[in-house]
Amino acid sequence: MFGWFGQKPKVIDQVIQLRMPPIGDDGAPAWTDEIENVTKGLGWEFLAPIMYETSPGQCLGGFVARAFFDSKVRTYEGRGTLLQTKADDFRATVIVTAPSVPPVRSGELLWDPYRSQFSATLRQTLIEDTAVRVVRGLCKRAHDEELQERGKKRDELLARTSPARVAAPAATRGLTEFARAYDRNNPDQLTAILEIFHDTLHKAQDDSEMLDYYASFACGVSVVVRERVGVDLGTLVFPLQAPPVLPENHIRA
Repeated sequence: MFGWFGQKPKVIDQVIQLRMPPIGDDGAPAWTDEIENVTKGLGWEFLAPIMYETSPGQCLGGFVARAFFDSKVRTYEGRGTLLQTKADDFRATVIVTAPSVPPVRSGELLWDPYRSQFSATLRQTLIEDTAVRVVRGLCKRAHDEELQERGKKRDELLARTSPARVAAPAATRGLTEFARAYDRNNPDQLTAILEIFHDTLHKAQDDSEMLDYYASFACGVSVVVRERVGVDLGTLVFPLQAPPVLPENHIRA
């Protein structure tokens, strides 16, 4: 599936003649249905020259480029339309998309379908060397920005349920960091979080207000762990058993 990353982008020599100008309603370059249809057989990553008629006998040129960025969660696709300007530069519009990823596959919160539009200006002399890299770089930028946004939302969720609002101790900050960077392949982290909960609650057992805050915070952490890891902390049961009966002769004088 990801074989294109080991290949050089294909540079098409033959100019693609478009019937309609590749311009959107906002006047910016656009990846149209026509471009999608005529580039289907060009491969995964490519740069292809285009030409379209602006008026009878007058034409303008440009390029279309497609590239991908493969993150650990999903693959981002970038489709760029570059149109020549009067200054001989190229004004580019790049549409970046990515499919949704359910928690079962991603190991964390749901990743919604992604679609965003970016703008850029490229120098004519550098088109062949940089166009595909620019499109790929914008795919990576989209992923990086999405990671930052997801981190903010996760922090907001924890902040709403965290006793940090009322002089939270260092243990609470540790819980927040845990929820942000939980590694499902490291069971020691789960053991550590349970120990922190136990110790902190034990110390605050006579403070009803703190217990309320910690209870709501624990619910927030449980939601994050359940959605990211598939472990429901609320259903964990530790049965209490009587200690084993030892023979009388185990006691030494």
